Amino acid sequence: MSRATQISNIIEKRKPQAENSSLALEKLDSLFSIVKELEVCRDRTCQRIEDIFIREKLKELHFEKIYEKIRDVEYIIQRLYKRFSRKTLTIAFVGRAGQGKSRFIQSLTGLTKAEVPDGGIENCTGVKCTISHVPETETYGEVYFHNRDSFLEQNILPYYEFLGLENKPNSLQDFIDSPLPEMKTSGSEVEAYYGHLQKCHQNYTNYQEFLQEVSPRRIARGDIRQFVAQTDENNQRNLFSYLTVKEVNVFCTFPQDDVGQIQLIDLPGLGDTVLGDKERIRQSLGQDVDFALFIYMPQGRILQEGDYKLYDIANDALTELPIAKWSFMILNQVVSSQAEGIATNLSLCNTTKKRIEDEQRIKVRACLIADCANKEVAGGVLDEVLKELDENLRNLDNEYASVGNIEIKNLQADLNQFINKAKQAFSVAPTLDETRNFRRLFESFTRDITKELRTLLRQIEPMNLDVLENDKDADFFRATLNQLLVKCNENTGIPTKEDVLNREMDIGTGAFPAIFASYLDEIRTHIRSHFSSVDNGLKEYVDSVKQKVAECFTEKTELGNLTPLRGTEFLKFMAEEIPASEQSLKGAFSRLYSFEMSYRTNFQYRILKALEDLHPNRSAKLLSTRNDKTDLQIAESICNILQALHQSAICNIEEALEKFQGEPSLAVYAAVDEFVDEIVRSRKARDRWYDFLRERSSQIWSDEFGQKVKEERKEWIQLIDKAINANRFDFI
Repeated sequence: MSRATQISNIIEKRKPQAENSSLALEKLDSLFSIVKELEVCRDRTCQRIEDIFIREKLKELHFEKIYEKIRDVEYIIQRLYKRFSRKTLTIAFVGRAGQGKSRFIQSLTGLTKAEVPDGGIENCTGVKCTISHVPETETYGEVYFHNRDSFLEQNILPYYEFLGLENKPNSLQDFIDSPLPEMKTSGSEVEAYYGHLQKCHQNYTNYQEFLQEVSPRRIARGDIRQFVAQTDENNQRNLFSYLTVKEVNVFCTFPQDDVGQIQLIDLPGLGDTVLGDKERIRQSLGQDVDFALFIYMPQGRILQEGDYKLYDIANDALTELPIAKWSFMILNQVVSSQAEGIATNLSLCNTTKKRIEDEQRIKVRACLIADCANKEVAGGVLDEVLKELDENLRNLDNEYASVGNIEIKNLQADLNQFINKAKQAFSVAPTLDETRNFRRLFESFTRDITKELRTLLRQIEPMNLDVLENDKDADFFRATLNQLLVKCNENTGIPTKEDVLNREMDIGTGAFPAIFASYLDEIRTHIRSHFSSVDNGLKEYVDSVKQKVAECFTEKTELGNLTPLRGTEFLKFMAEEIPASEQSLKGAFSRLYSFEMSYRTNFQYRILKALEDLHPNRSAKLLSTRNDKTDLQIAESICNILQALHQSAICNIEEALEKFQGEPSLAVYAAVDEFVDEIVRSRKARDRWYDFLRERSSQIWSDEFGQKVKEERKEWIQLIDKAINANRFDFI
């Protein structure tokens, strides 16, 4: 497979997550708008209604916190969308000044130091430069400039703040026209940053014209260095145009014409005098990059604190995904005179590699030694990167997406809590005059729900409480079991004799006993894999009974007026709606909603004996490998024995499970019977229902209570329902 095809396949796999991220952003925007509508309604209602209790409840709703949480999640999902929707694979080069990043990029791209300045042992790169492969194109660049305001905000004022200088300029012209304040402190870092201000102040006439440019400006190949470098080709620091540049994009044709959709990012080396470079490195790695290459040239003393500091800065770029999982360390081996004055350093490279692997202060996927000036070697490193991305990028993307999913879940939980509080704003307890009417309605509710639940219990009651004698709903279980047995018989997993012979050829002569044992394990596992279909049938059966329980409340009483949710979702709603102070009611709904049956919980252990003959330690002796038998005869014997053992196991499974066909109805009945005990039959059930219904009487019996705020409550509930519907997301 060519590199271009490999890269294209990797990018294609990201499309579903890009689409899901885009949908999530749309839903977040819609959710924000609906919450805003709710706030406007709250403010308008507070001005119109006279009920002081409702006004106080409405004022207790803190919309600002919800807005902030939505925006926080939106920021994370935007980063995910940007990552998954990229049309290229992007590799960043990170290193301190003079380590060989630019020479490595030259080797990969075919560009020269006229476009990718290297500056020898002197730092040279001044701005972030993104280089894209475009087949059959003349090399050109696009420059994005600061305007006068952004230049002041990003290139001048931060230095005044950091250095503690007085008389901050109010405008760029103010900065140019006024003398620089004197330094209050000393030190190499302070002097370097003050030197940056001096450079901007003294050389204004050399760069001022570019602050008026419209971005992006297209430039020819020969002009690229002027906008990315701090030094000219003789390493003289007499270029100042880069000061006005935010970033440069270069488009060219790479020597390896099969690299496809790939981008390289050359980040300014740490050691510059630019205050914001550390943050720019974090931002680029966190938002623009799929893989990072740390470039380090061992020379003299190796791995100083500055090198560890650079790694820590990069590792902070994406806290959700440690850079150890998406980076290599490239130790730049000097083979020839690639850098004037630096001797061959292979021994230092090996020493550094061992220290990195032993210390684990710098953690990367791999540490490679490579001559960054050699085109073939650089191409080999690129192949290693692509191999790594092909194998692991999907896992990295899923891991990163899971962070977004967790944040969405947290937002949903916070918003549900907010909505539940908002719903209570119009929950007006009956007045003294209305109390008699409430008691009448309460008695009717308790009478109706008790009657309906008792009727349901009679409908689902098993024929016998002994599982071996119970035939209630046995037809359901028999149908599910028959479907399972058909699958087991149609898809046996039993090999053909050709399969057995091929495996024997792969393993070697005399391997038939081991092959037979491995097939026993495989067939036993294969039978178990079919049991997932049982889970589907059991879930359908359990949910049908939960549906009937929910209908007792929503269809036979007025409790359904609390929410539009029905079925099992109504049970979940009640488990969340009932306050913690009413734990017996809350727990009853929660346990019934969570109740489920499954193969692993209810039936897995029941088929152990039926499968015991498919264990090698029990049936391995059935295979005869006498010397007078040919390989073909032994292979046929293996197939025949496996067929017989498989058929026997299926028959035993059928016999074992048929005995327990009454178990689902017994288990469901027990769950519902306990539920009815807790919410109807228990000693304090009436008192708990009385408190719960009284607080929500205006929602449940809206025609009887809270008539003075009927229209306001109607609008409020409609908006809350919109918020509930908007608070549903598909995971990324």
